[in-house]
Parts: sequence; C-alpha cells; structure tokens
Amino acid sequence: MEADKIESPTGNLLKYRNKAIGIHKFIIAIYAIFGFIMLYVQGSAVMLFILAFPAFIHYMAMLGLEGNKPWGRILSILIGIVLLFGFPFGTIFGVSLLYYLNKKEWHEKN
Repeated sequence: MEADKIESPTGNLLKYRNKAIGIHKFIIAIYAIFGFIMLYVQGSAVMLFILAFPAFIHYMAMLGLEGNKPWGRILSILIGIVLLFGFPFGTIFGVSLLYYLNKKEWHEKN
C-alpha cells in the first residue's frame, strides 16, 4: 500500500512544478483564444476543434504534473521538445518547460 502513495513536492521542486504548470495553462489559454477568434472569423468550428487537440494534450500534461505523476513530467518534456520547433514563441515555451522539468530536484525525487 505504501508504494501507491505519491509524495507531495516540497521546496524548489514545488516551485519548478508550478512554473511548468503555469506554462501549460498559458498555452491552453492561447489555444482557446485563437480557437474562438477563428470561430468568429471563419464561422466554422473546424479550427476550434483542430486547436482543441493540442490544448487537450497540454491539459493532460498539466494534470499529470499537478498529481505528481511521472508520466506528467515525461509528457511535458515531450511537449517541450516539440515546442522547440515553433520559433520564436514555441521555442521560448519549450526551453522554459525543459528548463523547469530537468532540474536536479526532479532527479533526486526519483
């Protein structure tokens, strides 16, 4: 039963985790804003649904990080790597995610 318990992060790890969660929340908001702008401009919900998929992936990564799940960190790292190709803003968000998720506190926890 003890193996099922997940430790709550403390100190710097909590700070880094919260920064990564904040980046995911910001990107979800950007997808939502652009989706609704496209819905208004085009009058079609197709673009809204196309933008909903990456927003959902960010949401899942955010939930994983909030729940302190290892897969949340892995998914966030994968998202960060993909974001590196989206110059200039995606690169900034990708580097930020990778920076916060590769701190030594994450490695000491596991």
